[in-house]
Amino acid sequence: MSDASRLEELAAKYKQKKKLNNQDKFEAEKYLEDFLQNNSYRTAGYGFMLSLPQDIAASAFLKVWLESDLTYREVLINELIEQKDFDGEAAYNRLIELIKGFAEVSGDVAVRLFAFLSEKLTKSCTDTPANKYVLKVKNALMENGVLLKISPDGQHLTARGKSCIAVLIMYALASKTDGENNDVGIIQAFVDWLNKLEKLFVISGKIREGLEKSAAKWPVELQRRCHEMGLVSVVTYLHPAKESVRPEENAVSSVFTSKQPYKPELTDAPNISKKKSSDNTPNERKENDKTETLKNRDFDPIQSLEQLRNYIDELEKTNKQNLNKICDALAKAEKERDIRLATERKLAETVTVVTKLKEENEKLKAETVQARSIITGLEKQLYDEKLKFENDKNQLFDMLELRPKQQLEQLKNRLQRKLRTDYLDFKLAENEQMTVELGENLRIQLSNVFNILSEEGIEFKGGIDR
Repeated sequence: MSDASRLEELAAKYKQKKKLNNQDKFEAEKYLEDFLQNNSYRTAGYGFMLSLPQDIAASAFLKVWLESDLTYREVLINELIEQKDFDGEAAYNRLIELIKGFAEVSGDVAVRLFAFLSEKLTKSCTDTPANKYVLKVKNALMENGVLLKISPDGQHLTARGKSCIAVLIMYALASKTDGENNDVGIIQAFVDWLNKLEKLFVISGKIREGLEKSAAKWPVELQRRCHEMGLVSVVTYLHPAKESVRPEENAVSSVFTSKQPYKPELTDAPNISKKKSSDNTPNERKENDKTETLKNRDFDPIQSLEQLRNYIDELEKTNKQNLNKICDALAKAEKERDIRLATERKLAETVTVVTKLKEENEKLKAETVQARSIITGLEKQLYDEKLKFENDKNQLFDMLELRPKQQLEQLKNRLQRKLRTDYLDFKLAENEQMTVELGENLRIQLSNVFNILSEEGIEFKGGIDR
């Protein structure tokens, strides 16, 4: 069974039973690590991360990242962030696990993954994050101090990514007000953390209004900090009710977008004249005193508060218009920056590919030289073997040609040795008169001669039987 088939089987088992035994977990993590380490199967590995248990997926990814060089580490993070299918609740849960893991080994990667998660949950700062995901982030990353352990270095983040982080954290902090008191210390810590991440965030008016409602019950100083960072436009003051003030005047909102203090008309306050007293004649001063007395009698503090409210509303309206213009300009700049970063990233990828191809080309050249050297050696070896073969062949032919002669000479020498006695006896009896005894001896010798010839392989067959 292939690794892919086994992982599919384990994913199906987990989907059906919602859990895996220890052996299955071990196999799933091992096979997933193999996929993430392989250039050809890495993309499939990201897909399996969504269908296997989140702790297994996070553990395998983190282990491969830790065992890789700097270049491959960057490839893993960039590809994970760029995965279009890495979305939805399963992806969010695994991102939270990864952030918890990287918080212990690489704050930079943890912040990048948190920015990626924040962009997903806030739809790139265009919508309010779902409450169930806000609570998951709060419980998994904020209440246990995971995020506060991370140094908020936004060097590798876009302005949009930083703003999405701020929106998600602000909503998570605001969720603490549901049925319980605000933990001012925790709010203060995260506001400080966000201030280190970015001094001024760019957030749409719709999202900012939601944040203003959520932060309305926070201490004024914290609201001011948030206002200075661009997270809210309005700072809400809460005053206890007084008999001389109408109930609707208990909450007064002030806009801190202008450094100019509120300047009411001179006729709104008592004992104030438009000219210096020293410049008036006695009659004019008398007339002014009458006018001031009339104004003092007609001064209405409720009306002054209404004027102040109207002035604040105008400032708020103008401020929101200016902020929207700023947001549009920054969004345009962010879009252009994203295009430039995408171009630079593609260029970097192209340079990486070209460099890799050059390295492979040099490697192929070296292998070609080595192959040619091997071929040359084999050709020389073949030539030497051919010469040896020719030499051996000639020797064999010579030996085959000489051997019959040698065998014939050897046969002649053996026959000479064996027949020499019979030959000498024949020579002695050659001139003697034939007798019966001599004839009998000659027949015995002749029989001996034929026996010797038979021993040497010379057979005589046939003849007349008696």
